[in-house]
Amino acid sequence: MILQSCQTKDEIVKFINGVIEPETETFNLALFSSSGVTTWCPQFQNKADPKKGLADSIKWLNKNFTAKSCAAQAWPPDWAAALQKFIAEGVALPWRIYLCCSRAPEGKSEEILELVASLRSSNDSPAKGEPVLPINIVAFDPSIVGNDDEKAFFTEIGGPHGSFLIDTSAEDLVALDKMLKAVQVKRKQLDKLNKKLDKMEDLSERVAEDRALLQMQIALNNMLSNDLELCDWALKNEARPVESFEV
Repeated sequence: MILQSCQTKDEIVKFINGVIEPETETFNLALFSSSGVTTWCPQFQNKADPKKGLADSIKWLNKNFTAKSCAAQAWPPDWAAALQKFIAEGVALPWRIYLCCSRAPEGKSEEILELVASLRSSNDSPAKGEPVLPINIVAFDPSIVGNDDEKAFFTEIGGPHGSFLIDTSAEDLVALDKMLKAVQVKRKQLDKLNKKLDKMEDLSERVAEDRALLQMQIALNNMLSNDLELCDWALKNEARPVESFEV
C-alpha cells in the first residue's frame, strides 16, 4: 500500500481494519515522496504477528505520516521508485497494490505509464488465475474532478483489474461545515424572533371581539343602505296618484 496524501490517514486506518484485517494474510505499508520510499517493514508482514502486526503498522503510520512531513516534500513524488519498491527479481509479486495520492505527477505521466506497462508485461501472475499488478487508486485532490487527462492516467495505471476513485470527502466536509454554520446563524435569528413573539401581548380574544363587531357593523350598514334606497324610492314616487280599483 503506497501513501502520499496527508488527507488519507483516517481512510487508511479504516482500510486496514475493515479490509486488510479480515481479507488478507500479509501486507506492507510505504510512504513515497520526491526523496524516496520508506517502508514499514522490509518485506510483506503477517498481519497476526504479535510484534509487527496490524497494531504496529497503524502506530508506524501515525508516527511517520503527518502534515508536517508531507509539507516538507517537493512535488512530484517519485512514483517510479514506489512502484519498483515491491517488484524486484526474486521477490514475490504483490497480488494487489492500493495507492493513495493527490493527483497525477505533472510532466512524468507518460514515463510512469510506460513503466507500469513494462512491469505488467515482464512479470508473471503471482498465483493461478490472478491478474498481474492490479492497482486500486484513490486520489484526494478535488481540483481533478472532471479532468479527463487525470482520469485517463489513473485508469490506465489501475489496469483492467484495478480501480480509480476521487475522494472529495474533505472538501465536502468543509462545504457541509459552512452550511451548518449558516443554519446555526438562522436558528439564532429564529430564536430571537420567537422570544420577541413570546413577550408580545396575546390579542387573540380582542381580535375575535373586533371581528364580531365588524360583522355587526357590516350587517347594520347593509340594512341602512337598503332603508335608504327604499326611502329614496318613496320620495321620488310620492306625487304619483294612487290607482283605484273597482270592486
